Amino acid sequence: MVFVWGLAPRFNTLYNWVMLKKTQSLKLDKDFKKVFRFSSPRYLKLLKIRSIQTFEQIRIGIIVSKNISNKAVVRNRYRRQIKAILRDLLDNHDLGKKKLDVVITVYKKPDFKTSFQDFSNDLIQWQKTLS
Repeated sequence: MVFVWGLAPRFNTLYNWVMLKKTQSLKLDKDFKKVFRFSSPRYLKLLKIRSIQTFEQIRIGIIVSKNISNKAVVRNRYRRQIKAILRDLLDNHDLGKKKLDVVITVYKKPDFKTSFQDFSNDLIQWQKTLS
């Protein structure tokens, strides 16, 4: 099956691979505020990660501010890269079994060409500290 952006149906495996499940995403403003209020940040090379324990399954929110780039295309690219890495960590590692609310903020502007590897290194380092 050939994958072409914009022409692929919603059930395409690559499309599903990039997306997090709806139950795994942090959406409401009150949930973000709760994480900001009751957690302390963990600073990595490019990411600032805050997390709190919950009674539900893991939920993740991603913030890429306009300070990183004024172009929405670039901000969405970084967001998609982080989601793809998280999807792998949730499926293939024990991160999916954790009961956390997590807010991931990109606080330093990454190099456009090496951003995926930098994000991956940061998230793997964070995942190891949870174990």
